[in-house]
Amino acid sequence: MKTRPLFIVLGLIIVAVLLVALPILTKLRKYQSDAARIGKVDIDLSQVADGVYQGAYDSGPVIVDVEVTVKNHAIRGIKLVRHRNGQGAAAEPIIDKVVSAQSIKVDVVSGATMSSNVILLAIEDALKR
Repeated sequence: MKTRPLFIVLGLIIVAVLLVALPILTKLRKYQSDAARIGKVDIDLSQVADGVYQGAYDSGPVIVDVEVTVKNHAIRGIKLVRHRNGQGAAAEPIIDKVVSAQSIKVDVVSGATMSSNVILLAIEDALKR
């Protein structure tokens, strides 16, 4: 009869793991879908008024908050307010690529694909509000 408490403990552990893992898996699935369309969709800057726009994206492992400055329908600057990235700090030069190209349709930084994509998705979020 000692196996019954063991089953209860194992059941509780499984439930706890699922409660933690499901939200993370949901975010990762959404990220995969969003990242797949980055190269296919761009922002029409002619529709973006002058101002400073905040954007954010949370993929689970990587979280980014940005401020994008637009003047005369051009991206003048992008500030990374927060970049919780694990190992993805190498992705940060993608900001210069976006400003230079005036587009989020830029190549990701090799070795920092997820962080690059999350930064691009946060910029898109800022400019599409």
